[in-house]
Amino acid sequence: MISRSPSWPTRAVSKWFWRPTSAAGCSSRAGLGLCTELAVAGAVDAGDMDPVSVLPLPSQEGVLAALSQLGFVFKSADLEPGRISGTGQQLPFYQEIELTAAPQYQGVMNDLEVTFLANPGGLEVVLEADKRGGLFQPGGDVIHRYTVPHEAPDQRDYVSEVDSWIRAMAEGRHGF
Repeated sequence: MISRSPSWPTRAVSKWFWRPTSAAGCSSRAGLGLCTELAVAGAVDAGDMDPVSVLPLPSQEGVLAALSQLGFVFKSADLEPGRISGTGQQLPFYQEIELTAAPQYQGVMNDLEVTFLANPGGLEVVLEADKRGGLFQPGGDVIHRYTVPHEAPDQRDYVSEVDSWIRAMAEGRHGF
């Protein structure tokens, strides 16, 4: 019998840096696991990888729900090594959530990639549109950044706000 509660050294990354593994009923293929290395008598595998599900922060959920309401469809999600310049990115990788363009934007862009960079002060939303080229216009990627506060996500009109971001990208106006 153990007379005191055992303690073990643990390491965890701040919640601001966790990447969502599911949102709006869709699961990304960029899985996340927790590796446990604890010897327990009778345990099957002391060093197994246990799946972990991470739900988006309310501000992330607001942006993703708005994109869904606008007609964008989840395509895939993955982790990319590297840094996004001009952002407050803390880790040496970032998650890209790729969406198929909404019908009203399919003449302007093929896909939209969304990256969330959260910190205690707010959420940086990086949008990258794969713009279609035209007869006299080259195609290519267009990247815009926006900031969303974490406070009062239920009081924001995310659909109007996100739609204005997408329109600005489609019309070639700059993000802030």
